[in-house]
Amino acid sequence: MISRRLLLAASVFSLSAAMLPAGARSAEVPAGYPATYSDVVKKGTAEAKLRVYSTTDAASVQPLIADFEALYPGIKVEYSDISSAEIYNRVISEDAARQPGADVVWTSGMDTGTRLAADGYAAEYASPETAKLPGWANWKNIAYGTTFEPLVFIYNNRLLKEDMVPKSHADLVKLVKEKPDVFNGKFTTYDPSRTLGLMLNMFDEVQWPNFWDALTSLGKGGMRIDASSGSMMEKVGSGEYVLAWNTIGSYVPALKRRNPAIGMVVPSDYTLILSRVAFVSAKAQHPNAARLFLDYLLSARGQKILMDKAELYSIRSDLEGELTAAALAKQIGEAARPIPIGDQLLDRVMNERGRVEFLRKFQESLRAR
Repeated sequence: MISRRLLLAASVFSLSAAMLPAGARSAEVPAGYPATYSDVVKKGTAEAKLRVYSTTDAASVQPLIADFEALYPGIKVEYSDISSAEIYNRVISEDAARQPGADVVWTSGMDTGTRLAADGYAAEYASPETAKLPGWANWKNIAYGTTFEPLVFIYNNRLLKEDMVPKSHADLVKLVKEKPDVFNGKFTTYDPSRTLGLMLNMFDEVQWPNFWDALTSLGKGGMRIDASSGSMMEKVGSGEYVLAWNTIGSYVPALKRRNPAIGMVVPSDYTLILSRVAFVSAKAQHPNAARLFLDYLLSARGQKILMDKAELYSIRSDLEGELTAAALAKQIGEAARPIPIGDQLLDRVMNERGRVEFLRKFQESLRAR
């Protein structure tokens, strides 16, 4: 027979648990995950800390971090917002010095992130979210794509009439030839001597028929090169340039709110897709907390926050909204061309001889003007 004292204690415990704020309750295994995941949750919560090295702006992902910490009470995220080059160098130097480093690396440098993973700085981990990802976004259960970000044209709608806005790469070449008074010296793209610019141009070569002939025509038309998306967007907005191509589409919505002169085109012939690469560090000091964060980042819940709060396009195909692959497909059909994480990326972009030869040809094409 159960005593009144035991019943009273149980009632008090139940009432106390019900009155706890959501963040103070024990974390649960996400729906659809294996029951054994409870061990990851338990150990990750006990680790109490998580270090993330990321290129994604800290302010834009603050809602994501706050939600993760609420979902897994007890884990405090230490988030370092740094450049892709700094992430690459820091991971290598900290490992060599046997210093504590990141538990999770999350970088927009697809090439350098994949290089780190290939060189043994990432731990193999099969995320329960893998089935929801496109095949190109999971490399050997080591490096994962987390976003689906189109490379677009942006233009100044006060300087370019609608009939002079290119809808494809072929249109761009045609208009530059036909309208030198409008375009000569007034359009730009990424500098291929920069890591991101090199990667984008190398994959343009894969997708763009007669790429080198087209590049020569653009060079003759006065194409300029620029160091970053931020610089290109600023100059298009000010009118210094009328157009930039290969601009990261995720940055454009916020820019358009600040400057109504900005217009955007998702090219209809092909659209390169970037994805921010994430992995659990091979020597993570908080490996289970890192697994929890990676899974959360790939989950529908995490991806929705990335879309709604950080304005990053979702990698998942089961979500709805403007910043999804499905929404892009309505604009360009099957023209999306994701840059795959893995061997093809490494072979093209991280091959030193190939990089030198590509840059030589690129510079020769521009000099042809």
